[in-house]
Amino acid sequence: MDAHALQRSWDQVTEHGDQVPLYFYSHIFVSHPEVRSMFPLSMSNQRDKFVSALGRIVSHADQIENDAAFLQHLGRDHRKYAVVAEHYNAVGASLCATLMHFLGSEWDEELAAHWTAAYQVVARIMVEAAETSSESSPDWWDADVVSAERRTMDLTLLTVRPRRAFQFLPGQSVSMEIPQRPRLWRYFSPANAPRPDGTVDLHVQQIDGGQVSPTVVRSLKAGDT
Repeated sequence: MDAHALQRSWDQVTEHGDQVPLYFYSHIFVSHPEVRSMFPLSMSNQRDKFVSALGRIVSHADQIENDAAFLQHLGRDHRKYAVVAEHYNAVGASLCATLMHFLGSEWDEELAAHWTAAYQVVARIMVEAAETSSESSPDWWDADVVSAERRTMDLTLLTVRPRRAFQFLPGQSVSMEIPQRPRLWRYFSPANAPRPDGTVDLHVQQIDGGQVSPTVVRSLKAGDT
């Protein structure tokens, strides 16, 4: 694969701004409507981040193997969205369709082959990492709210108990989704070292205009999941 050609063509595509993610998501949701449920109802924040990251990673194919650890982490992390190997084919097809749309006559068989080869490397690393991870851990951990202590008007100390063993180290962060805001995962750092009872403390600060933190701070209570 030609890394220079990949980077040059991606730079050309990004000149079209917001139209790029709009086209990508329109294409994948029409061609594979079954994947729509994996994404948030509101795509305003997700839209640009995902497509930008995808294009940047694939277009820097010459660095992919050297950055395998990052891609492996992404593969494991995407398990929480119920992503399976077949979904990578759908994403790859929509990525190529987006490139073809914005590159026009510059999109030829040779460039298509470079992008396909680069994407296949990315997908392979992520799929293999996800499959290996699935042998020893679940896609996510369900947890029950033990207590929600309002410390200030905009800060809550949330204590949760995962329903199965959950291992972490002090200083690590974990992503959390609540039923009231499906498919909107947010990262928090446990405020305690691992305990015998398995409970985890999370300090949640309300962010003005946030989609998740106001609900966690104001609404979550003991007994919620």
